[in-house]
Amino acid sequence: MFKEKDLKQLKERGISVSEADKQIQYLKKGFPFIRLSGAARIGNGIRRLDSAMLAECISTYEKATHLQCVKFVPASGAATRMFKALYEVDALCRQPGFSPRSLQNEAYRQVNECFDNLDKFAFYDELGQIMNKKGFDLKNALRNKEYHLLLTYILGEEGLNYGNMPKGLIYFHRSAGGPRTAFEEHLVEGAGYASCSKGKTVIHLTVSPEHRHLFEDTFRKVEKAYSSSLNIHFEIVFSLQKPSTDTLALDDNGEVVREATGLLHFRPGGHGALLENLN
Repeated sequence: MFKEKDLKQLKERGISVSEADKQIQYLKKGFPFIRLSGAARIGNGIRRLDSAMLAECISTYEKATHLQCVKFVPASGAATRMFKALYEVDALCRQPGFSPRSLQNEAYRQVNECFDNLDKFAFYDELGQIMNKKGFDLKNALRNKEYHLLLTYILGEEGLNYGNMPKGLIYFHRSAGGPRTAFEEHLVEGAGYASCSKGKTVIHLTVSPEHRHLFEDTFRKVEKAYSSSLNIHFEIVFSLQKPSTDTLALDDNGEVVREATGLLHFRPGGHGALLENLN
């Protein structure tokens, strides 16, 4: 299955051929179940702190001025997986003879809920502004069930480009000061419990190499506002998720997925891949 250039690509990523073969077998046959010995509960793996112990722990934390707190945020996840159902519907919309009625079955219940409640999403106003600049009206598109148009501007480069963004940079929460990305929420949260005595909060983000500049650009835009409102100096530190923890992808025929260039396509591993970053 692997060509000479594939072997070179695997070597550059630090992935052995045997590891790649193992990934492929797991993807084809599924992953083995973990046999659990029992449920964790109070007294069996979980320790309950009484009020005195809790007060002591809080006091120890607050007095430890010689230590530096760091908020560790796994932010290397791509948003593509979140929109899997929307991509499927977008492909359906492109087919000849497509009708919105095609989506009125249980399989697309969540997609219909998404469109029915689009005005409740934090990115709704920005989506409307972008579409308006392009000559389209968001409310009309929703009313007329122009799903392909809507998905083009939600997922594609013409609009919000959410299909190519990291999860951390998607608007997901409305606040009094406007919509916030998950990254911005971590700034606010970090200022609340991870600041040291010198009024500084250090936030460490694990990111994919191709997304780092997006986080840096976002921070430059919002740093002044959050530092001023929270009276905190932020120090943002990045580390990259190692390519050796990435995984191959297979198509419906069990063949490895390739980029347009012919190179192997890799997906970032899950949170377990970040243990080295945490160390």
